[in-house]
Amino acid sequence: MIALLLFILLTGLMAGLYPAWLIAKFNPVTALKSGASDTGLNRTSLLRKTLVIVQFTISAGLLIAVLLIAQQAAFLRNMDLGFEKENIITVEIGSHDKMPAFSNDLMLIQG
Repeated sequence: MIALLLFILLTGLMAGLYPAWLIAKFNPVTALKSGASDTGLNRTSLLRKTLVIVQFTISAGLLIAVLLIAQQAAFLRNMDLGFEKENIITVEIGSHDKMPAFSNDLMLIQG
């Protein structure tokens, strides 16, 4: 549980550091003088594109996994189990050495 919380904390921290770093690096005076298209951030273009592609790939993979799990759960809910769940009898034998005698008695009842 601690590892999961640590992973979530680190992921949130990493996700927040990159945009904060870009905003801190941004110089509005330079951007207004040179025009809106040249913000001085072209060096990070490859990193930004890579992060977007990785995020999109992970999101698509998680979406596919959720759809598959939902489909499997629906299949299990609607599948014929081969027996009626309401008509189950549970018998406590007590010890394993009585199992052959109980099994023989059941065979005699069955015919």
